[in-house]
Amino acid sequence: MSFPTPMTHEQIKNAIAEMREHLETTAFVDPHLLTMIPQMEEMSQHNEYATREKLMRWIGFMQGALWMNGDFTVNDFRAMNTREL
Repeated sequence: MSFPTPMTHEQIKNAIAEMREHLETTAFVDPHLLTMIPQMEEMSQHNEYATREKLMRWIGFMQGALWMNGDFTVNDFRAMNTREL
């Protein structure tokens, strides 16, 4: 079984920026998701293994919430997570 390459630091920053932009322009927004964005941006300033792993979990949580809300498809997130920068 092969595993995909983890997101790069720049891809993580890009995913956070895309989710922030979406949340700022969406009528229904869960307040918890809004409070996560600034914290994620702060964490993304540190390129350490533990911080990166935590960010990956938070991105997964946020993407799951946005998917459940019908805002994005799994393919949208796949493209977001693997975009070449």
